[in-house]
Amino acid sequence: DDDKSMVRFDMDFYRQTKLISKASNTNYDLIAKELLVHIRGDLSQRSLSEKLGYSFNQVGKWESGHSRIKWDHFCDILELQDIDIKNVVFENFRDGFTQYDYRSEIFKIFIYKYSLHVLDDIDKAQFVKKCLRTKVHSCDLSDVLKLLDMRKNILIYELNHFIDCSEIHSIRHRHTDFLTRIKAVGELPYIPLVRACLLLKSYDDLDEHDDKLIALHSGLSIPDLRMCLIEMQNHDEIKFVDNKFKVIGPGYSFSRSNLKVLREFNKKIIELAALKYPLDPATWDSTYNRNLCRSSIYVEAISDKASIEISDLLGEVHGKIQEILKKDQNQYKDEPKENIQLIVNLSQSTAWLNQSMKDDLGL
Repeated sequence: DDDKSMVRFDMDFYRQTKLISKASNTNYDLIAKELLVHIRGDLSQRSLSEKLGYSFNQVGKWESGHSRIKWDHFCDILELQDIDIKNVVFENFRDGFTQYDYRSEIFKIFIYKYSLHVLDDIDKAQFVKKCLRTKVHSCDLSDVLKLLDMRKNILIYELNHFIDCSEIHSIRHRHTDFLTRIKAVGELPYIPLVRACLLLKSYDDLDEHDDKLIALHSGLSIPDLRMCLIEMQNHDEIKFVDNKFKVIGPGYSFSRSNLKVLREFNKKIIELAALKYPLDPATWDSTYNRNLCRSSIYVEAISDKASIEISDLLGEVHGKIQEILKKDQNQYKDEPKENIQLIVNLSQSTAWLNQSMKDDLGL
């Protein structure tokens, strides 16, 4: 009876910490205009129009809302301002996307890059289908922005690679929410691990939430687990429905992020991978040993050429891992998810980490 009352208390605890998501009515035409004004900077509308090859003030028409700016023209403006949008689009995605043209096939790139073709929301799925049918000449920047916003945080994540989103008024609050979420992951690096546990078939088969099952798969203590769940609720990443948690939105991918707070996340997640590595496989609990931990570590003195080749190889491996994970979402989508795996792809220079020692050593 005491155990049952404790379980009921737990359910009430999670219900009480739930926050209600706020509906968002986003004006993508407004974001497009604000982006254009921000990127134009000190250059006048007339000057930028002339640089783009117009004999009249076309930029003024775009910024006033008289006409919509196309994605292709937006790329022209970015490149005139020395922003390499092609690199932003294709960075760390060498395989699987570079066969597309970043101007004429931007919809396809983002749709398959973020698995937008498998959205459960009917309205969003219909918009994605519309994008796939859209001709190149009618590809508006506002539609590209809306497409990126089909999954939570992806719009801010992508824009963050070439502008300061805090300076775009209409998305400033969303940028703040994004940074708050990232900060939470930096402080509680187990959040992505807990999220993955909530997607397990064994959890889905439960009649009601069980802290112990998540703790078992994540290796966390109950207090640490609850801290993660509360933080995830506060950021609308999960909601408590029918006595269980339901994951909302996409997972985490920090491979392209240059945010400083994620260096701490990288450090802690690598430490976690090391701590969970079975030193003696004979004592490992085979009931939950879905796959063996594998490790390959080299510490060598090598040339610059070899270092570059290894860096390129790790980039290719990263791309292959992305392909397999996307295959798991599509080709293997009916396979039960019972496997929590930390995948660490790391190469670092110790000399780079110790640059501050150069003066001390007189180098």
